[in-house]
Amino acid sequence: MTKENFLEFLRFVKHCKSANEKPVLLLLDNHESHLSVEGIQFAKDHGVHLLSFPPHCSHRLQPLDYTIYFPLKRCYNAECDAWCNSHPGRPMQALDIPAVCAKAFKLAMTSANIQSAFEVTGIYPFNRHRISDDEFLPSAVTYRVQPDAAAEQTAETTEPSSSVSVTMNAEQTESSRPSENSAAQGN
Repeated sequence: MTKENFLEFLRFVKHCKSANEKPVLLLLDNHESHLSVEGIQFAKDHGVHLLSFPPHCSHRLQPLDYTIYFPLKRCYNAECDAWCNSHPGRPMQALDIPAVCAKAFKLAMTSANIQSAFEVTGIYPFNRHRISDDEFLPSAVTYRVQPDAAAEQTAETTEPSSSVSVTMNAEQTESSRPSENSAAQGN
């Protein structure tokens, strides 16, 4: 994916009829192609709210990974096995794949699977406790200590402080970072 491809992808707004009065939410991973000024401005102008998952956490937060792609892979493999059993001795050709895939697609892409995808990730209905704070720890490796804050802290005391000032990467937003207070409060 490139920034240009992403801008072209954003033209999906004509199909969902999003507008500032009727916004839509687009969930993203942290790929750099999602960060072009043109793409972000296009989304803003057309009522598309962009929400990026924290880095190294998309495997826990992407709805499609949980209840769509895994079942699709399982169904596809089962359909390939069924095809091979019904065509003994004949190798599967490229022209056979769409029919096999179509059968698997119908089995995996059900409205129940799609709806449960958002529930198991805690996106809808919203459940902030669906994924524990510990599961967000891999994203912490991309936080960077601000040099000025680190120098001030070192000058003030030689003991480590419980609060460290951080700078978020461009891909991250304040809302995508795990709450520091929730861990202290036991939430």
